Parts: sequence; structure tokens; C-alpha cells
Amino acid sequence: RTFWCTLFCAQMGHPAWWPKAAKGTHGVGEGDKSVPFFDQIIIGSGRAGIGLHADSYGARRAPVSTCLTLARGRKRIIMLPPSAGDGNITCGWFNGEPFPLEPSAELLARIAAVGGYCFEMSVPRGGSPVAFFTPAAWFHW
Repeated sequence: RTFWCTLFCAQMGHPAWWPKAAKGTHGVGEGDKSVPFFDQIIIGSGRAGIGLHADSYGARRAPVSTCLTLARGRKRIIMLPPSAGDGNITCGWFNGEPFPLEPSAELLARIAAVGGYCFEMSVPRGGSPVAFFTPAAWFHW
């Protein structure tokens, strides 16, 4: 069964390794590329269907940097630079279609041609969670 949900946790703070530009000058998230309160957790399972997107925050829907942490299993990730989008926080590469389980050579070449990436992240059985930093305005799936 697939699902995704968003939780809010007011007690969370930026991790020590979070990039300074994202933290802001006081280290608490005032930077122009930060998630101001770093209080959101999104949990998903399977092919949750969130789709290709750039993360944003607030009423202005400003692009922000985020961190993906994989607690178990594996996830195929596609990353596209901001230039692959429409100049906003949307990118119409897949028009709502699910990302293919096995990307074709043509799709991989198209991703590489715009400076993007396609790779798989996984946690070995019994291993520790792994994390991936997503720069502001980058599209990811």
C-alpha cells in the first residue's frame, strides 16, 4: 500500500550540518533559501506519487532547500536543475505521469543533457538511515 503524509514538529531545529546559506545569519532558518522553522516531516511509502516538484514554503511559495532521509528500503531519485522548469516551482517533464520504474536510455540522456541526475539511494538491511540534500529550486522525485 502506498501513502504519504505531512507532520509538523515545532521542536525540530536545523541539523548541525545544514548549509549556512540555508540556516541564515543567526543559524535558525532566516536565510532566503531556508525552510524558516524546519518543522515539517513528510513520510511516504512505496510509489507515493508526489511527482516531480521543487520544494517551497510559505504564502509566497518561495523555493527552499530540503533534506531527504531514507530510513529503510530504496528510492530512485531524479534531480533536475531549476533551468529545466518553467521559471517558477513547476516542471512539466512528466505531466502527472509516474516516473518509470526502468528509465529508458533516451530519458537518462535527456536528464543528463540538462545537467540533471538519476540514481538510486538505499539503506542496507539493518543499516543506518541515509540523507540527501536538495538545493533550493531543484526539481526532484
